[in-house]
Amino acid sequence: MSFPEIALSKIVWKLKFRQVGKNSTVLILGSRAGSFFRNQRFFETFCEFGDPSFGSLTRIEQFGKIYQILNQGIFTANDIDALLHEFAGEFNQADLYLAELVRLGVFQTILSTNVDNAFERALERVAGPPGWSFDVYNCTRIEDIEHIRPERPDYCRVIKVFGRLESHGYTVARTAYMQRHQKLAPFLEQLLSSNVLAIGLDPVWDAELCRIIPASDNEFWFVNHQEPEGYMLPEHIQLGYRVECFTKDGLGYYDSFVALLHEQIISNRRSDPQIYPPLASGESAFAPLFAPSKEQAVTVTSTIHTTPILSGKQDRSRAPLDTLVVYATKDTRMFKNLKEHIAILAFKKIVTLREINELQAGQHTPQRITGHMGYADIILLLFSASFLETYYFDLLELQNSIDQLPTKSIKVIPIILRPADWRTAPFGDLTPLPTDGKPILEWSSHDKAFVNVVEGLRATIDDLH
Repeated sequence: MSFPEIALSKIVWKLKFRQVGKNSTVLILGSRAGSFFRNQRFFETFCEFGDPSFGSLTRIEQFGKIYQILNQGIFTANDIDALLHEFAGEFNQADLYLAELVRLGVFQTILSTNVDNAFERALERVAGPPGWSFDVYNCTRIEDIEHIRPERPDYCRVIKVFGRLESHGYTVARTAYMQRHQKLAPFLEQLLSSNVLAIGLDPVWDAELCRIIPASDNEFWFVNHQEPEGYMLPEHIQLGYRVECFTKDGLGYYDSFVALLHEQIISNRRSDPQIYPPLASGESAFAPLFAPSKEQAVTVTSTIHTTPILSGKQDRSRAPLDTLVVYATKDTRMFKNLKEHIAILAFKKIVTLREINELQAGQHTPQRITGHMGYADIILLLFSASFLETYYFDLLELQNSIDQLPTKSIKVIPIILRPADWRTAPFGDLTPLPTDGKPILEWSSHDKAFVNVVEGLRATIDDLH
């Protein structure tokens, strides 16, 4: 059955006026919106466990096969737990975009079929208005289901349908899951009888949730890379008029759709402050996607954490510093060496690493670096002749963006990989690493050079804390 396509402008318009009328839209984040689906190493690891045709399958087909492999008895429960912890990725830019929409009150109830905590980490990174908070509920625990709080304007509830990896209370074997948790199905059916926006549902991983979607006169927006397969939605939903899809031109993927939705809603907020008022005293009508000032007294609380998140009075030493590494693809080997040396900082939760090169950013995409800044605390620029050739004009744009921040809250550190005329380039006046800007390639021991870089990075982190 074919479903009608819905325009993004219609979604934005309806979300806006539902918010005004306090008629909320339930957001479903399916398994294709989680960090496992976007982790290439996760797929590569399971190649050897699949049949010989695994490598020729599409990513969507491989994802379904991985679910089957995990439930074939090949792995013990401890093996599965170790694998999932290994490949549960950090939040990405789309998670941050969505988190900002949540703090604006666009969504107050989120049903997530993902057991990772990438989106919840993004919520922690985005400051909300005074008094705003969110709770995360683990649906594998009866006590969590019984104590889910009702919706309210200054609050978001994230309901983890299949549990949470970090609490070790989760399930991968989801067949008959709703039968095993009899109190859960009626609660979810009641929520799903509202207007629903579903992003990234997977017919294999999320089949149990799809099965209990009730009949309703409200709208169900299905956002994905393709229309829902016949077995994804119950027959009474397929035959109803409430399903509309946003699937065309590859824009139905989680990252693409959320970026578009964020852009449209933020644009509306600029032009209509009555609908989207300023979030905090003294804040402009548009909050840029950068970390809030450390002096800004904004508190976000959640049941996961006992300390305020992104509060002006918060001890930042408790939170890993978001570190973006920018490098040229010709320097990939040296970047990997650097990453090995910085790994200990990541293991100790001192930093979280993100990386970008010109192939990931796009050869001719505007804002190749600034578009990935997100809430970066530190940006490492890996200088070489190749880097300058690739990014010179991007560095000018980055410098301009940082200069416009209300506080210089982002620390940029040049790391000199190979000899180049970096001192005349943007950020060439900053103190580089290694010491005195001696290129790593010219050190008698590259390992000693990288250790020098890590020591300098530690000193910077101490200053930021």
